[in-house]
Amino acid sequence: MSLTSEFGTVDRLPPKPYVREGLRLEALSMLREQDIRTTEKEPKWARVLPPDGVFGFQFNIDFHPTRREYLAEDRNGPWQYVHTPARGWHTDTDRALFPLRGLVPVAMDGLIGGGKNIGVSSVVQSALRLHGQMMHVGQAGGTLAWLCLRDGRQPRAVAGDLARVRELQQKLLRGIGGPGVLIWPWHDVDPDAGYFEAANALALRGVWTPEAGSVFFQPGKVLTRRELAKALVKLHRASGLAKAWPVQEQPLYQDVAKDDQDCSFIEAMVTWVNSSLQRRSFVRMKSPPRARCMIG
Repeated sequence: MSLTSEFGTVDRLPPKPYVREGLRLEALSMLREQDIRTTEKEPKWARVLPPDGVFGFQFNIDFHPTRREYLAEDRNGPWQYVHTPARGWHTDTDRALFPLRGLVPVAMDGLIGGGKNIGVSSVVQSALRLHGQMMHVGQAGGTLAWLCLRDGRQPRAVAGDLARVRELQQKLLRGIGGPGVLIWPWHDVDPDAGYFEAANALALRGVWTPEAGSVFFQPGKVLTRRELAKALVKLHRASGLAKAWPVQEQPLYQDVAKDDQDCSFIEAMVTWVNSSLQRRSFVRMKSPPRARCMIG
């Protein structure tokens, strides 16, 4: 561990320093261990799934041992590693999203985080350090830089503008000449699938709510009428087409009571789409409304 002449430099130091991990940003959003850890051994969804996510990830918290404990007085003898309290390696981490705000510093203008210099705690950094993840950081940061230059806006202004955040997410999902970035960490959504962009965007916008106990999108699943009603109404509202929630004095259907948790979605679907869809029985309705009725 001494200086050496093998580099051919005057100060006997390497011409380029190797920095494995630099300083992390004080970002608008700092992703913490509490945000990505699960309470179960089988990874599901992270506790925090930010709506401004720019890529999905899941990897073990892998904080290496930082201290040694010698087993004898001789420090050249055997030893065992010791973990810093509350820091170790675990397998119980969830599928998480990295937020756009994690690339943007709190105060400095014109700066976007890159590589490992992003808004995370040191523990989360141990789960967000792989080469593929760093490529996603670069893709997100580069797309943010492009949008800032195009519109003449600071990164903080873009991060605070939901319409621009959605545009940035769409650019990442769509890609250029090929598959885009998986933002919502579905287990069974292939980047080459025709529904790739829709599966990601619907989850990001809260239109399609994943099941708490499943990380599968299940593209071939047959929807129930209730599931379709909730998805279409949420899509209608996310598209800015919906007005006030309809208020009905009497239930529209004999088999959907007013205290039914899905009643408001079912009645809104019928009211906003086409009242001719109404029948005495919701379950026995002959044909479900089509999605195109809701979005134009």
